Amino acid sequence: MHCQGCPRKTESSCGSRGRLSAPVLVVGMAPGRDELVDGRPFVGSSGRLLWKAFYEAGLSPDNARVMNVINCYPALNEGKKISPEQWLACAQRFEEECAASQARIVLALGNEAMLRTTGIKGEITRWRGHIITPRECTNAVKIKGGSLLPSIPPNCEIIIPSLHPAYIIRSGLKPVPFLWADVERVERALRGDLQVVPTNDIGAWCMGARCVDLETDGIGDDANVTLIGVAGPTATGISARTWAWPPPQHVIDELKGAPLLVGHHLAFDLLHLRREGIRLNNALFDTMWAGHKVQPDLEKNLDTMSSLYLDCPRFKSIPTTNPERPRMDALYTLAMVKPQRVALQELKQLETFELEMRCLPILIDMTEAGVRVDPVERDRLASGLRMKLEEARATWDTIAPAVNAQSHVQLKKLLYDVMGLPHQYKDKKLTTEKIALVKLLKHADESGRHIIRTLIEVRESSKLLGTYFTTDRTTVHPSYFPVQKDDATYGTPTGRLSAQDPNIQNIPKQLRTMFVPHNPRNVFVVGDWSQIEAWIGGTLSGDTALLTAIAGDIHAVNAELLKCDRTRSKGFYYGTTYGAGVRKIHETMLGKGFDVEYEDIARMMKLFKSAYPQLMAWRQVLVADVKRDGYAENCFGRRRYFYDAQAAAPEIWAFHPSSNAADILWRVMPAVARLAQWAAQLPPAMFIHDEIVIESPPEKAQQVAACLKEIMECRWDLIAPGFSVPAKITMGTSWGAAA
Repeated sequence: MHCQGCPRKTESSCGSRGRLSAPVLVVGMAPGRDELVDGRPFVGSSGRLLWKAFYEAGLSPDNARVMNVINCYPALNEGKKISPEQWLACAQRFEEECAASQARIVLALGNEAMLRTTGIKGEITRWRGHIITPRECTNAVKIKGGSLLPSIPPNCEIIIPSLHPAYIIRSGLKPVPFLWADVERVERALRGDLQVVPTNDIGAWCMGARCVDLETDGIGDDANVTLIGVAGPTATGISARTWAWPPPQHVIDELKGAPLLVGHHLAFDLLHLRREGIRLNNALFDTMWAGHKVQPDLEKNLDTMSSLYLDCPRFKSIPTTNPERPRMDALYTLAMVKPQRVALQELKQLETFELEMRCLPILIDMTEAGVRVDPVERDRLASGLRMKLEEARATWDTIAPAVNAQSHVQLKKLLYDVMGLPHQYKDKKLTTEKIALVKLLKHADESGRHIIRTLIEVRESSKLLGTYFTTDRTTVHPSYFPVQKDDATYGTPTGRLSAQDPNIQNIPKQLRTMFVPHNPRNVFVVGDWSQIEAWIGGTLSGDTALLTAIAGDIHAVNAELLKCDRTRSKGFYYGTTYGAGVRKIHETMLGKGFDVEYEDIARMMKLFKSAYPQLMAWRQVLVADVKRDGYAENCFGRRRYFYDAQAAAPEIWAFHPSSNAADILWRVMPAVARLAQWAAQLPPAMFIHDEIVIESPPEKAQQVAACLKEIMECRWDLIAPGFSVPAKITMGTSWGAAA
């Protein structure tokens, strides 16, 4: 097809499709190659995904007219973006088609479609799902050589931006729930059934609840509360108000008396309230956490979550200093409770969510109490690292005096231009990161290897000092949830705990001696599940060879099997367990300083698969189950959805051992907290991967150790009849000494 009258004289183009009387107008960016061949929009893979979303929502292609901002392929010299010439060439055609459409709803797919229909310039990932009305579409689209007014059908009631299916496909289908939700919103709009806040029914279950939202002047421990928003149900819907801090006492009393306290990332709000002397002991419903349970792979900020569960305009652009901001945050957060609870029930995740909500105060207690740092030991460790760094820098200044070891630009010139070493790339860009440096060792001569090893030493010592020795605080307060309220993520997809500020789970073993009990006379009692994920994987797969190896020393067994040393055997085992391929294992080994050839890794993988055939067969069954069901479900009912089972195979394999281990920890957490309280009137000191750390007076230590072992080695018949994991219990005056 050729566009009549187009000044560009393109070789081929693609027109529109669908009835002018269709109630929905779908606008995309531009045709792809399949569309140019067919002459119609959305007939390729993007179209198949779009129409699948329509069918899932109870709609059909007959409900929509489909068109693109431009009718030809995006200009290659513009990075496959619409060029100014293309914007202008298609302007009249686009405006005429919009004017002829009788659509009530516009579904704008992607940045360009949103910009052309609304005049709003912004990231589609921030605007998608939010309702835009025609009266907001007033900004001209400014381009080189002119400007264009937004174009929508004359009968248009709302515009709903969404992600373009092509973007979703390029992203491995993980964002597909966004498209599903937005097309369902289109269907509700056609029925006149949009759930508009604050008039929507929040459900009898939530009556009496209160939602709290704080605004602070920062995100650290020293941040001050500036505003508080509180929302609650009324006879007709939801109402919310904002107060400057401190609020009237009746506001605090209202929060304390609520049978249910709601918030979006409650840990943030509750910790700041505690620092203001206000402790709340209500039942909890965290909407950020609920969003994570339903869709662990999607962003969890309030902007995104509200666009998934509510029909509302975008409101997070309101400045945090504006009193309207916490009021709106509280209003929409409370409104999300009902649809999220329904989603949790439908996905059979409500029980595990409620368990985690009961455990949330324990994690908040742990963050509040923190972990004490011995200043003498900290200074000793820091002094040793500084000495090591000074020696490495002195050597570096001798062998490369004109090069800044922290300058990526100068290092590229030294390694690749001056030394002539083979270029190393990451994401198609020259890199000087550690993996690249280890690769370069085998290409360098003796003096070159000396330069590279010195550079690695300078960087690693600098990193350790910059990460763990930048403060004089004698207590650190790791959080087991995002430290910033609008962080995009919350936890891990498997339910495993993560830690930030500092990430105490990644602290090198040689630095753990500086973490000590709060009471200097106390000791740490440490329980460590030995190979918990391996035990789970071996048991669920029924691989007797693997179980026999775990019962002994699995890394020694594998070292003999793979004909390598223990360190390489350990790295290979964990890489293979989590589904890493030859290349990924090679890079992991490089990160640990070992350059293992691809051929050797392939040989080890063949030996590993032949040694544990039942484990390998079980993995294939797991992928087949996800292809059939669309999700993986562990022994405790935790689910994770996958939209491309074959591509996600490594994540599916890892999900079952990791998520079952996570759910075991969640289920023992209340008992561990009670034990820690009995031992030293403190919360548990740390949860580190498969370790549980409790502070205890020495006279109670043996009893605490016995109780901790009993808790950790209890039976989990949901995994297998009589299944339990052995726990190793140690004690010491510091975390490092207890290892």
